[in-house]
Amino acid sequence: MAGAHGGSLEHDAREVAALRGRRFRKSEEEIARYQAGNWREEPLFILGLALELDDTQQQIAAYEQGLGDEIRAYELQFRQGRIKGMQMR
Repeated sequence: MAGAHGGSLEHDAREVAALRGRRFRKSEEEIARYQAGNWREEPLFILGLALELDDTQQQIAAYEQGLGDEIRAYELQFRQGRIKGMQMR
């Protein structure tokens, strides 16, 4: 299985292990071995879906923010009389 950056998971685990702080008593090799683990496909699939959902929710929030900005700008133009033919409720 490939890692997020196209490398193998084993290679990525070694890179992460190399970043360990001085407080860790385990060696880089031990940390890399623990990270490699025995990953089942179902939890990984569910994690991927959760990450996609989070991204989608962020996109929706950004869209809603932009839409709110447009509505406020339109209301301001209307109140300033630059848009005619409609009445505010």
